[in-house]
Amino acid sequence: MKIATGIPGFDSIVNGGFDEGTTNLIAGETGTCKSIFCMQFLYNRASMFKEKVYYVTTEDGVESIHKQAEQFGWQLQKPPISQLFRVIELEPYNINAFLNIAEEIKKNSIKRVVIDSVSVFEIYMKEPFIVRKNLFSIIEKMRAGGTVTLMTAEVPGGSKGFSRSGIVEFMADSIIRMQYIQEAKAKRSLVVKKMRFSPHGESAHPFEITKKGLVVK
Repeated sequence: MKIATGIPGFDSIVNGGFDEGTTNLIAGETGTCKSIFCMQFLYNRASMFKEKVYYVTTEDGVESIHKQAEQFGWQLQKPPISQLFRVIELEPYNINAFLNIAEEIKKNSIKRVVIDSVSVFEIYMKEPFIVRKNLFSIIEKMRAGGTVTLMTAEVPGGSKGFSRSGIVEFMADSIIRMQYIQEAKAKRSLVVKKMRFSPHGESAHPFEITKKGLVVK
């Protein structure tokens, strides 16, 4: 079953949205609008479909997330959205807190979750084996509950990978690469690099940031 993001122009690229029960990596360098993409997905699911959603942040505080949302008219602190959209701030080095939240998500049948980001988590977990083991535990808990999870990962400048460790991308069911190229005519674009359960192209799709959020051309 496809889960629409409601992001104008995006769902048609991925045949209707993300697949139920999948983990999807939103990767890109700093400033490529990864967080906006994820926040817009959750806001749309809460406002259009009245679903309860979790936004787990490891970098920005709760107040910062609310302010970012307000610039697009997304009032996360006002009913009815405030009753559906929960922002959770976690310390990236506290793996037990991550696992507890993953268990809570499964227990409460939360079907739409964002983890923004796994990059800080990768920094604290130095050993590749530890990164792989702990991320796998979190991802499997989400999948077991049928949750559509979006994870953001910062890509170091000039890197051809999709995360700092090079591990996260192999666990994801899909990878969306967000790009900002100063020299290009359309400076902002996204590319679907992987979509495990759906056919897809790999051409770049320009997008703009409007007063109402991201719009894919």
